[in-house]
Parts: sequence; structure tokens; C-alpha cells
Amino acid sequence: MGLKTLIDECLDLLRKVEKEFPGEPDLEALHSVTGIYAELKKFRERINTFPIPVRVFSEFLHLVRGPDAEVAKFLDFLRNCPGAFCPSEKETFLQKRQRIAGIAGRAGLEPARLFHLLSMARLKGILDKKDVLMQEYSFLIAEYLGG
Repeated sequence: MGLKTLIDECLDLLRKVEKEFPGEPDLEALHSVTGIYAELKKFRERINTFPIPVRVFSEFLHLVRGPDAEVAKFLDFLRNCPGAFCPSEKETFLQKRQRIAGIAGRAGLEPARLFHLLSMARLKGILDKKDVLMQEYSFLIAEYLGG
């Protein structure tokens, strides 16, 4: 099974968990893990069987909640310039924000949206502590984008 297929399946399961989660909890059903809770448990168990990079990348895609074309632009830019967001040692917070806002134009994204995507990538561990793309995600991005 290809990585793109795994990513799509994991994304589908993440969406199902979010969609199916009941607004008002039924404590009896929750404790006995029946009905919808049994289904949610099955979805979560299946999600946990995916390789960690696939699961993390799918969670990132699920969380960013943006137009597919916008996310694809970000991922393509990140894949082609994996160290573009790495700050210099003496760079201040304001200088970093200004530099990233400049990068947004090159990436074809709005600065606020780029900041959000970068934050989510950092949060999920797709970027390392220096804001450089982790090697294992470069291959996943290539597979996800189709080449």
C-alpha cells in the first residue's frame, strides 16, 4: 500500500472521529464502550496502527483546515526550501516575523496563513527546533503532492 493511500486513510479516520463524536456524552455507553463509542475506539485503534510519521503528517493536514491548494503551496515550498524558516542566531522576534512575511510572498501565501501553517508544523513535529523540515517528512510531502 502506498504512502499516499495510508495518509488518505488516516485523514479519513481522523475526520470520522471528529464528525462522529457526540455532543452530549452518554456516560453509560461511554463506560461500556458501546454504540458510537465502540466505533470511535475502533477508529482510534486503527489510527494508532499507522507509522508515526504518517500519523503525524495526517494529523497536521487535518488540523490546518485550509484550502487544499494553499496547504499544497506551503508543503511544496517547505519541501523545496527545507531550511527557509531557520532563524539566524542574532535574529530578533520582530526580524524573524518580517523575514517570514517576506517569504510568504515567495511561497504564494498570505503572511498570517503562513504563520499559522508554520506554527502547526512546529507543533506536530514536522519542523525541528530550528524550523527546518524533518527529513522523514520530506518524502511524505513528495508522496502526498504526487511526486
